[in-house]
Amino acid sequence: MKKLLIMIITLLIVTVSACEDGSSKQVNTLAAADLTDREQGILAVITDKSYIFDFTIDPQYKKAAVGIEKYEFGRLISGGLTLEVDVGEQGSIIFAVSEAAEHENQQIFRFGINSEGSSASGSQTDSISEKGREVKLSTWASSSQLMDVTENEMVLAAMIYSFEKNSINSFSEEFFKDAEVRESELKNKEAVYLFKCKFTK
Repeated sequence: MKKLLIMIITLLIVTVSACEDGSSKQVNTLAAADLTDREQGILAVITDKSYIFDFTIDPQYKKAAVGIEKYEFGRLISGGLTLEVDVGEQGSIIFAVSEAAEHENQQIFRFGINSEGSSASGSQTDSISEKGREVKLSTWASSSQLMDVTENEMVLAAMIYSFEKNSINSFSEEFFKDAEVRESELKNKEAVYLFKCKFTK
């Protein structure tokens, strides 16, 4: 089942990428993809939450890497950029999250990159809490603005979980741009998964 879902997500990446002609896109930028109703419907069936981003980069950039990091009260627990592939000047990045039916408080994270006919994907499973606590609240966040591509790691989206609080706040827009703001806002969150990417020349 896991392999089938990865194949479907990878196929969707190819479809989204094929629909983008890139003629009016700014170079060295990344932004949330503009999905059709059909694409949104497919994703809603196969995953609980997903993020798709389109990028256009300078030919000097040769590789892209993606991965997921887990933080608890601002402390890095696990994760990193675990999938790296060669890329062309245009492409798409996808992150998808689903609950593992057989394990309580466990999430399945899937991620992939498609660029000019070539695609790669991966997945990982993680327990939100090792202490057996149930998630009371969860929310998500992603940048709503056009992001500049550099050789630094980029935070594209996040999933936020709370075990004890009766309310939960998302992240500010500056969280995705400023490392100091990110460090400060992470300290107040019980459990956070960051969806990251990096382009290299």
